[in-house]
Amino acid sequence: MTNLYCFEKPLTACCGYGGPPYNYNANITCGHGGSNVCEEGSRFISWDTRKHCICDCFV
Repeated sequence: MTNLYCFEKPLTACCGYGGPPYNYNANITCGHGGSNVCEEGSRFISWDTRKHCICDCFV
């Protein structure tokens, strides 16, 4: 479900490991074995908790 600003989970990284609320684990970062990637990066504020995604929504 999306919220008013079109982000599905504003605190969750699109690429990472661990699931909600942050999908972040310092030992399993984006691109390493076990990490996962969301299907629609533009629906997330953070790509991997370090890089912001480009949002295609208007706030």
